[in-house]
Amino acid sequence: MRKARAILIAALVLCMTVAVGITFSISQKAKQQTPSVRLISEGSYYSDFEVVDDQVLICCRVTIENPTTSDLSIRIIADFPDDVAAGLLADAQLFAVDSNTGEATFVIPANSRVTIDITFLGEFAGTAVKHDRMLPSIEVIIVEG
Repeated sequence: MRKARAILIAALVLCMTVAVGITFSISQKAKQQTPSVRLISEGSYYSDFEVVDDQVLICCRVTIENPTTSDLSIRIIADFPDDVAAGLLADAQLFAVDSNTGEATFVIPANSRVTIDITFLGEFAGTAVKHDRMLPSIEVIIVEG
């Protein structure tokens, strides 16, 4: 009985080791295939904000780098928790649109850096005071297909 139990435990350990190895291999392969688009902080900054009717418009200029060999479509999201706490915004997470065209999806050409004027749109919460003049925490999301 003990020998059968020991064999069963050894088989389970072996299966778990193989499963972990396969998962690690798949995870490494996924990392290698994931395109890397990034915000260049040196070329990005907060510009201004204004309240129009019940909307807050937060204007920024961002520089995005696409080092891949393919054009990529992206969306930009930012978090403004301090502006929610200060009463400027009703929601902390805002999507950006192109300040010139109003488009919410941006195409970044392959092997390039692009500077874009963007506007984050949010619902006004009642206090027309911006917490700071810093660039918010920004996430660049690749849009599939």
